[in-house]
Amino acid sequence: MPDAALSVLSQPPADWDSFVAKFPDASVYLRSGWASVARQVFGHEVYFIEARDSDKKLRAVLPVVQQKSLLLGNFATSLPFFNYGGVVCDDESLAQPVMERARDLAIELGCDYLEFRDVAPRGGNWVVRSDKVTMLLQLPATFP
Repeated sequence: MPDAALSVLSQPPADWDSFVAKFPDASVYLRSGWASVARQVFGHEVYFIEARDSDKKLRAVLPVVQQKSLLLGNFATSLPFFNYGGVVCDDESLAQPVMERARDLAIELGCDYLEFRDVAPRGGNWVVRSDKVTMLLQLPATFP
């Protein structure tokens, strides 16, 4: 893993969205505004986990939203309301430390569980749900 400092922020850093935009496979829902909607509309606590190298360059991001519900309890999700919202990083070896920091944050917040919304399973000792499916349809470049 590259030398990187992990931080948990209450607001996204200014370079969050431009960092996410560099990754064509990253979901649009990983842009900071979507997590901020969870705070503004639903009153959820929102956290922005980042990894920066010694030059202060952003290397990884993960939004985490804490939700409290009478039905589901106190839990954290890497992005609620959407199916795609896991770690975005420029070096895959940063994914595990960022996810572990999210787990530590969930424990600090007293969460009953933490759910990552990655598209593909990542390495590590994480429980993977298999009760959801995704169907993708390639759309034509133009319509008749």
